[in-house]
Amino acid sequence: MNISGHIAMTVIVSLLLGCQPKINDRVALNKFINSEKNGLTEKKSIHEIDVTLKYLPWQLIALRYKTKEDVVINKLKKNYFFLMSFSKEGKELLKQLDFNTYSDLVQVLSFRMQGKVNAWSGSNIVQAGDCSFQQTFGLSGANELLVVFEADKIRSKTDLKIVVEEFGLKLGRLEFDFNVNNINSLYNLDYRNL
Repeated sequence: MNISGHIAMTVIVSLLLGCQPKINDRVALNKFINSEKNGLTEKKSIHEIDVTLKYLPWQLIALRYKTKEDVVINKLKKNYFFLMSFSKEGKELLKQLDFNTYSDLVQVLSFRMQGKVNAWSGSNIVQAGDCSFQQTFGLSGANELLVVFEADKIRSKTDLKIVVEEFGLKLGRLEFDFNVNNINSLYNLDYRNL
């Protein structure tokens, strides 16, 4: 290989390495995830309702539960976690609905969302393995639903789309695209250093 080939190869390797996230603490990790340009958070606004879907790496879940047990860590690593939030004018959406709609949506979010959220990865369509709705009773800026998928079923090298079917807010089908390269790069991040 001649000198220009070496220079070209050096430039390409530098560009590839430069694209990897530089994350050395929890603040940097959250900043990286929350920046929409990184393809790990996407927000849709329909009829004054904001719906945000954010990828949460397993490391954040481990940190939240303050666990260092290998059994728990290995279980977390087998899943992809996404946090879906619903708000209107910066406040929890459900608190602003009439009683009947509120009651219906609490039931749907608590017990029936698993069948309404799918991951599309390549040619695979996979239903959410679990959904967990947390009631915050007006004390948060948004209502939140944790959505969990088995990582092996949706792990991809090309694309990942999370599709949420209509569930009672009259928003229609919602589709969120995620940057697979960034998801994969965060997977091996050592959470003990965060």
